[in-house]
Amino acid sequence: MRISHPCYHDHLGEHLLALVALALVASCGACGSGSSSSSAAITLPPDLPTFDSTQAFSDLQAQCAFGPRTPGSAAHAQQLAWMQAQLAPLAGRVVEQPFTTSTSFGGPYDFDNLVAVFDETAPGPITMVLTHWDTRAVSDEDPLPANQSLPSLGANDGASGVAVLLELARLLHARPAPHPVYLVFVDAEDTGTPGSPLLYEGWCLGTTYLAQHWPTGLARPTQGILLDLVGGVAQHDARLGDPRGAVDYLDLPVEGFSSQFDPTLVNHVWTLAGLLAAPAFRRAVGGEIIDDHLPFNAVGIPTIDVIQNPFPPVWHTLDDTPQYCQASALNQVGETMVAQLYSP
Repeated sequence: MRISHPCYHDHLGEHLLALVALALVASCGACGSGSSSSSAAITLPPDLPTFDSTQAFSDLQAQCAFGPRTPGSAAHAQQLAWMQAQLAPLAGRVVEQPFTTSTSFGGPYDFDNLVAVFDETAPGPITMVLTHWDTRAVSDEDPLPANQSLPSLGANDGASGVAVLLELARLLHARPAPHPVYLVFVDAEDTGTPGSPLLYEGWCLGTTYLAQHWPTGLARPTQGILLDLVGGVAQHDARLGDPRGAVDYLDLPVEGFSSQFDPTLVNHVWTLAGLLAAPAFRRAVGGEIIDDHLPFNAVGIPTIDVIQNPFPPVWHTLDDTPQYCQASALNQVGETMVAQLYSP
């Protein structure tokens, strides 16, 4: 993912205009369905299951133990097998979507998207929570030139979202939600480069494939919530400082495109976070980010992005390790997602 800029708007042109038009339709549709945009009407569901942030942090560490999960690597294959083993006894079914494509860094490579399905026969809308599980092949934001060609470990950028989703899978297995839930693990997100001629500059390849080739026999989700860079910051990194205005704590303002795509869902999630006293969720609208929510919005599935913005100091550097993540950050995001998924 990366922050959008004016050249990006020029590059996509009519595509972005279509996204904005879709966002307006989605917003009006939500209002017409009887959903309230009033924060006062939103309450926490009773007796919510407890999100285990210690287990989630352990899952973050387990992923990093494989090494960088870059395209074509042994660690990438190991992580896929590990996720499949974790999800198989928990989900009603796990739909695997293999695909092959080239990236901004070469290829073609083999990739895999996973959709873990929970309670698909339950009534009501289908909520999708998604994250990417691959890591970046280069550490191009590292201040040392010698490090910039090396892969990033992706503790925050990749492992944090997967860790939250795996703990949600355990909760959904133990206690079904009142409506169907998809937990989606997408591949090939961190494969872009600024100025690439590929769609979304080569980011979001897995999500684009999934959105455009939704698995046969699986109902399309009604709405989506993307989690990205939700691992927090455990301590100050003196080597990196505070690039791009980054802060040494979890900070989740409303992502710019999300406020257009589905303001009703944004309001619901951020209101629940407020009721849970999760201070990372700020009502201020931040920058527009090229990320995995864009391809789903492009095919008519309103999807919002929960993401640290500005990106944390370790983003796309060699220091994106568990040392600079924290269980309390995973807990804020995890508890908020639990409240969202168990809302009527």
